[in-house]
Amino acid sequence: MEEFMNAIYHEVGHWLVADALGYKGMITGNLKENTSFGFTLLDKIENNERGLKHQLAIAFGGKAAEEILNLPPNAGYIGDLQIACLHLKQLKEIKGEKFEFKNYLDFSENELEKYLQISKSIIQKLGGRELIIENGNYVFNRLKN
Repeated sequence: MEEFMNAIYHEVGHWLVADALGYKGMITGNLKENTSFGFTLLDKIENNERGLKHQLAIAFGGKAAEEILNLPPNAGYIGDLQIACLHLKQLKEIKGEKFEFKNYLDFSENELEKYLQISKSIIQKLGGRELIIENGNYVFNRLKN
């Protein structure tokens, strides 16, 4: 059960960042059936510099939540890095900068840390949210600061 809770917290991180940036999203999965969990962004984000930066922050939201809560890395982080790598490539092309990554394993520590810190600060400014499990379903409430 702990592994599934960690996966939920990872996905909540994506959801919190997206929500803070004004986008709608949802987390899918079921605790009773132990199905995998995932975050789906419901709003379309513009493919411009601002939108791509938002997409990068959302992509790192899961890892940010894990680090804030001192959780072990979630397997979903590899997929998040792949997504972030695509967004960073688009962002650099828009800005006329070189993109030298062949794949997500080439993500530079500076770039990774930059967007991870942005995601962490967004979550921390929110004061976090409380996850409540009810009959195998989960709902979210804001925590009081």
